[in-house]
Amino acid sequence: MPSIDSESTVRIEDDTLVVNGADLLRAALDAVEPRFGQLGVSVPTGAAVDIELASSPGLAAAGVVLPTIDRVATILPIVAIATALLVVVLAHRRARALAVVGLAIAIAGAVCLGLVWFGGEFAAAAESPVSPTLVRSTYDALSANLVTQSLLLIAVGVGLVVLGTILRALTPSRRSVR
Repeated sequence: MPSIDSESTVRIEDDTLVVNGADLLRAALDAVEPRFGQLGVSVPTGAAVDIELASSPGLAAAGVVLPTIDRVATILPIVAIATALLVVVLAHRRARALAVVGLAIAIAGAVCLGLVWFGGEFAAAAESPVSPTLVRSTYDALSANLVTQSLLLIAVGVGLVVLGTILRALTPSRRSVR
């Protein structure tokens, strides 16, 4: 993910995505033949060759939003799990509450998956000097984890719905027979 850090290999500066070519060359030399350093072939430390990858209005905003999403992506699931556990523990009919929580989780996963898909369509359709194919592939790379997390939410939610339904069927009814 692009970084605002000035020391990062790939970073966002204003509305421009920049890569440090010296870091790429070092990595390429190490990948091709690690012994290049022994032969005296190396890129001097501190060398920086900035290459502009893309420039687009609003890229600076993305440099602020993406780290925020990373922070929220860590905190929000913990809060959601704690809330779901609290609901199930405090519920009078725990099996039913488990199924309802599972349904809510599955719906949240489906909504997130839809938002990721619509975001990709919106990003590719936006007017920009950068190729729509490049924009779409970059968006897909950045959102791959969100897709995985959304699919995991759907799977866990469906699993909880099934578990809650099974537990409701196996638990004897507390209604009195008259």
